Amino acid sequence: MTAIDAESAQFRERVFDGLCLHYQRQGYNVVARSALSVQLMKPKTFSFAWALLWLVTVPGVFILYASSNGEGLSDSSLILLLGVGIAVYLVHYLTKRNEMLLIELTLSTNEEAGSIWCEHDQQMVDVARTIRGRIGKRNVICGLCPQCGLGICGWS
Repeated sequence: MTAIDAESAQFRERVFDGLCLHYQRQGYNVVARSALSVQLMKPKTFSFAWALLWLVTVPGVFILYASSNGEGLSDSSLILLLGVGIAVYLVHYLTKRNEMLLIELTLSTNEEAGSIWCEHDQQMVDVARTIRGRIGKRNVICGLCPQCGLGICGWS
């Protein structure tokens, strides 16, 4: 490996480290990592707020409908409707999948400078070196933020 290849690999590694840190702060976990790609996974989460909303909304709609018709609901009907509301959310949760994200960077880096938005500093920053890649299905240009040192990517 030549000095240029080693420097390019070190730069790519630092960009990967910064990108992994950025996505780990958003709840992703590193599943697999190679020299040119990182696969991340965000586990599905159970939301008690949504479960409670479904638990209350379904019976609430039927109570409003029954009261507008002058009919009442029996206690057993109300309990059944509570079960239907929570069952709807549980089916949704069980069919939900973990979010997967693949980050791929090219083998060579460019010496061309560029401007990329840094979420950490909340501003556009000029980077001295860039590397092209893909995050999911989007083409990106990545670099290292000179202020915070994190790997940052902008959509191209």
